[in-house]
Amino acid sequence: NLQETPLRASARIPAARADMHLSEFQRAACGPTQFRGNVMIRPRRLVQLSCVLAAVTVFRLTLAADTYTCQTADVPGTTNTQLWRLNNQGQVAASTAAGGYIYQASTGTWTPLPAPPAATGYVANDVSAEDINDSGTIVGTVTNASVLAQGFILGSVTNPTTYQFVPLYAGATPVFTYEEFRGISDNGLVTAFAQNANGAVGLIYNPTASSIGIFPTGYTPFVPTLSDGSMSIYTITGGMNTAGLLVGSELEASGTVSEQGFLYNAATQATYPVALSSANLALRGVNDSD
Repeated sequence: NLQETPLRASARIPAARADMHLSEFQRAACGPTQFRGNVMIRPRRLVQLSCVLAAVTVFRLTLAADTYTCQTADVPGTTNTQLWRLNNQGQVAASTAAGGYIYQASTGTWTPLPAPPAATGYVANDVSAEDINDSGTIVGTVTNASVLAQGFILGSVTNPTTYQFVPLYAGATPVFTYEEFRGISDNGLVTAFAQNANGAVGLIYNPTASSIGIFPTGYTPFVPTLSDGSMSIYTITGGMNTAGLLVGSELEASGTVSEQGFLYNAATQATYPVALSSANLALRGVNDSD
């Protein structure tokens, strides 16, 4: 089982979530992640490559051959760098022990996310960037000692007044105490997931005052199905493309089915499980060609 959170030097992880998933970084050959109680200790040095490695499975709807060039991407002066998702402008959302960054692939430059306004109680290294759309709107997760995790939207990487910190999803009991904003489409819809003591639910968040497609203002939960027809009890969302297709991963209750990836059509609300016969699978990004 796998677990992933925005990268920090150390982060508090809910006990239920830590039990259900171990670090996703382990299968990326970045060294073991250790838990001390509910505290997750990251490896001291972590650099993710902006390439496709042998240890990473890439799922494509079309099976055309692609050629990739590997290139390291490490924020200068920080101890850890984790790349999340990229847009069509070659901008990559990233998180580090020092906070969130946007990487411009064409120039190799890094731009730090601004420190949140002082009234929020957050500081720069509480922030992790997890996606950026083609308009430059950024989403991610903010974590500190008093708030375990909540999602945010940042309208401009140069303007801290455009931060919007979104309250946790409150659609069920027991209450949700952990949430991450994972992706943002070009029409403004945000993919997210929230956790409570029973597991985690996938979310699509509409931050506008009007409906976007079939999605009203606020949160819309969804629970994907696995290949055996069972319902997911722990859903982690990934990115969404311009066609409204999003990806993620799911677990079922019995533990007899390995973690599976899924494709979710936001327009039709149909789920398409993607499974491997002998390994866990987690889908985290989808481009506009697929």
